[in-house]
Amino acid sequence: MKIDYHQEGDFLLPNITPGWEPKACNEYGMMRKRWMRKNMRGIFAALTMTGEADDYFYTFGEQCQKRVDLIKAQLLEKNPAPDKQTMPQEWARHMNTILNQAEEIVKTEMIYNKDESFRF
Repeated sequence: MKIDYHQEGDFLLPNITPGWEPKACNEYGMMRKRWMRKNMRGIFAALTMTGEADDYFYTFGEQCQKRVDLIKAQLLEKNPAPDKQTMPQEWARHMNTILNQAEEIVKTEMIYNKDESFRF
């Protein structure tokens, strides 16, 4: 196996590229990533070293977004929003409240939860 090197200052560094394409995750994936980096160092290191971190946090963020959308729909069914045309400020306040409630539920249940079982 031949490894190519490039010069950086006085050092020769290997030309290494990851074998996967990095994926950008949403805000929920980033929250989980920051939390795991601080609170679950071993699992975070294992995900990073095996190259599965990008996929994990991308799919985790997508799952959280779906859960937020589902909770928002359920909350709107229980508490219908006022008419947007006649009361726009009340509608915006109501929708922001629904979104904040849904996000708090997802943060508690999914993002800041250590009880998740990990499969590598």
